[in-house]
Amino acid sequence: DLSTVSRDSANALSFQFEAPLKEFTRMMKSVRAVMVDRTNALSILQQAKADLDAKRVKMNKLRGTPGIKEEKVLEAERERDQADLRLKNAKAAYETIVERMNEELARFQKERAVEMSQVLRDFALSQAQLASETARAWSSLVTELQPAAPA
Repeated sequence: DLSTVSRDSANALSFQFEAPLKEFTRMMKSVRAVMVDRTNALSILQQAKADLDAKRVKMNKLRGTPGIKEEKVLEAERERDQADLRLKNAKAAYETIVERMNEELARFQKERAVEMSQVLRDFALSQAQLASETARAWSSLVTELQPAAPA
């Protein structure tokens, strides 16, 4: 009877906690994917900054070179302006991702805290029920064994 109680309790616990834990694992994969997106956007932003800096250096160098054709300076300015636009776009994309991520992670943490609290409460209740059923099984066994015990 005690082994039946333990087996039934283990099966119930497995059934009760498997789904929430799988959902939590799935959510963590989603969070990881968002973090990868943020990392990629940050990398693009840093590359755009480096590119703009290089274009500025090139343009300033051309401006400081005596006898350089005006066409080359204009081309360098155009490249710098394009790099500046790419930087602004990369910065906007990164900031959008960070803003959404902050909002979503705050919501995620709040929801997961509530869910985890419920899971832990249910686990504690299940453990209390198992302890009660185990105590009843042992008590029943003691009652059965007492008449057979020598006085």
